[in-house]
Amino acid sequence: MSVENAFSAITLNWTAPTTNTDGTPLTDLLGYRLYYGTSAGNHPNSITLGNVTTYTFTNLANGTYYFVATAFDDEGLESAPSNEVSKLESAAADTTAPTVTAFTVPATATSLTVAISSFTATDNVSVTGYMVNESATKPSASATGWSSTAPTSHTCATEGSRTLYAWAKDAAGNVSTSRSASVNVTITAISVIGVYRNGAWYIDSNGNGVWDSSLDTTYAFGQAGDIPVVGDWNGNGTKKIGVFRNGTWYLDINGNGVWDSGVDVTYSYGQTGDIPIVGDWNGDGKTKIGVFRNGAWYLDINGNGSLNSSVDVTYSYGRTGDIPVVGDWNGNGKTKIGVFRNGTWRLDVNGNGSWNRNGDGSYSFGLSTDIPITGDWNGNGQTKIGVFRNGVWYVDTNGNGVLNSADTTMSFGTTGDKPIVK
Repeated sequence: MSVENAFSAITLNWTAPTTNTDGTPLTDLLGYRLYYGTSAGNHPNSITLGNVTTYTFTNLANGTYYFVATAFDDEGLESAPSNEVSKLESAAADTTAPTVTAFTVPATATSLTVAISSFTATDNVSVTGYMVNESATKPSASATGWSSTAPTSHTCATEGSRTLYAWAKDAAGNVSTSRSASVNVTITAISVIGVYRNGAWYIDSNGNGVWDSSLDTTYAFGQAGDIPVVGDWNGNGTKKIGVFRNGTWYLDINGNGVWDSGVDVTYSYGQTGDIPIVGDWNGDGKTKIGVFRNGAWYLDINGNGSLNSSVDVTYSYGRTGDIPVVGDWNGNGKTKIGVFRNGTWRLDVNGNGSWNRNGDGSYSFGLSTDIPITGDWNGNGQTKIGVFRNGVWYVDTNGNGVLNSADTTMSFGTTGDKPIVK
């Protein structure tokens, strides 16, 4: 019997016997048995074969194996063992690197921590490590930063245009080529407060929480009875003002604080009695409009200023008498909805447009007569809650949903004012 040289497999070959032990012709050969073990002369394992003269062992653990063969006839009579052969089994080295099959991030982010939309990889054996960094240089398999599961976010070093690189490795230390994706990170500034009073806007431009006539800003835009709205209408990174009047929107597109016919924009979206809402519903960096009507939300997803049933979205969230609130509750760059009801907040944190007790947020913050307000009070890219009460602002600066010593109280405005957050 002989053994062939091969990686990760041992092939045995032998010559079929032609005579019995008494010299007579062998005419009833039925098959063979191969006996093997890991020490010379000791063969505790066996396999029975048919009338063949070769066999390949696979998937044996590394080590030296010793083999003998016997033949048997149709009466079960078995020959003496053949000569013993041995072979050192050593699996072939894995030299195939994994492949990163998908890696995507949002085009824009308002926080250094960027959500990873997808990250998948494959390997001929298995993927054992994942990494996202901002270097095009391939990391070593022993470098810091590898994780056993694909990360769901990455914290960028600085804001601006960033290129992220996704890598995968296997148990043999092979590291993939990268797949890259770009994101434009713009750190969200701390929200600025203000009030709207009969067509006049008073904005706390320096952000100190008090009115400074020489430093803060006043606009005349709208009229008594209008509902103020604020948003980045053209996606240039600056929030502008606007008003909602009985279903009609007047938006200050150029941001100069006055109405410019032919430059600024008017939309008919909603009806008298609706409550206007604004937000970046699809995460493209532009604020769009919407209305809340007795628990129903109508959101202008594509931003064309009209309700298109095949494109735009309608949600049922809340009920008649609720006050709608919006914000990026989890910092992923998309505005989500919520309601304020007699001091209780219900926030659609996962953004699916329905109330999920285990996934969404419920807070008790404020009184039933308060006006709810939302903003990024500490600049971390996540919207927090607050209330306006007769000229006093109570804002949940640390975002824990309760009013405590870490939060902020400001006096800006008077009873009857409509609070705005810019």
